[in-house]
Parts: sequence; structure tokens; C-alpha cells
Amino acid sequence: MKKYSIENKLVLARKFIEEDISRAVSYYDIVFNQKPELMTEEDFIDLALAYEDLNQLEKGVQVYLALLESFPESDRGYYGLGVLSEELDQPEEAILHYAKAIDKNDKFLARGGGSLA
Repeated sequence: MKKYSIENKLVLARKFIEEDISRAVSYYDIVFNQKPELMTEEDFIDLALAYEDLNQLEKGVQVYLALLESFPESDRGYYGLGVLSEELDQPEEAILHYAKAIDKNDKFLARGGGSLA
């Protein structure tokens, strides 16, 4: 991989997220591990969703947890944790995360909170 600044790696991750998930994840991982404070809420979500697409659910959970450390009011972070908890066959955890998402933003009531609703 070419040597890019950490900021440029973030730009590249954003560029590749729609066309080459594995490549985007490789750039996001560098930023996530070295300077996560540069990441926006959307960056965290994109990385977690990419991990889900790659069936690396535990890594997705770790990204959502980091998202909530940086953005504690993120309703989408809790919702994403609910989805991944369901996929990991952890229904009790999923319900707790969905409840927190609804507490932050009641728009999730209309979505039904995944298959547990």
C-alpha cells in the first residue's frame, strides 16, 4: 500500500466504501486504530456496516462500541448494535440496544427493531 497521511487514508476509505469494501476497510482500519478521533459518526457506521457485509460481525460490534464512546447520543450506533446482536444470536442484548435506540430517537419504533419486534 502506498504511504499516505492518516487524513488521506480517511479520504480514500470514504471514496472506496461504495466500490471496494475490502479496500475501504483496509484504510478505515488504519484510521480506526491510529486516530479514531478523525472519524465522523458516518465513518464509524460505514466501517461497521462494511464488517457486517464481510460477515465479520464481532469487528462490527467493536466499531459500534467505539462509535458510542465518541458519539454517545448516536441512535444509529445503538440500532446497529441491536442488528448485530440479533445476527450473533444474542436476543437479550439486541433488545437492550434497540430500546436505547428508541430512547434516543423514536423513529426506530416505526422500523420495528429488526425481527425481534
